[in-house]
Amino acid sequence: MTETTPTPRVHKLDERLDSETVAKIVAEYEAGGSSESIGALFCLSKRSVIKILREAGIKVRYPRMTEAELRRATMLYNSGSSLVGVGNRLGREHSTVYKALKRARVRMRDTHGR
Repeated sequence: MTETTPTPRVHKLDERLDSETVAKIVAEYEAGGSSESIGALFCLSKRSVIKILREAGIKVRYPRMTEAELRRATMLYNSGSSLVGVGNRLGREHSTVYKALKRARVRMRDTHGR
């Protein structure tokens, strides 16, 4: 019985992706694709796509919440949901929800119980 040693998995993006793949990622993004959809297309995380774009000198878009999302986020937050809970319901990061609520001058709860 012969044992085969598993091939080590390469984690570093610059070792995993060739310049042609990076160019395709940049082209997809410049054509209007979201970092999340591009990540799914290339089996990468959203964070990895953003890192690749920044390293390629591309300005990354930060889509703000729509007025409808902001109204819903305000209602959910004011009814007691956490920022993480609101983000999960809206498909947004909790930090995005926090920034949007702060910009809208929503009174934020004390997270440390003081």
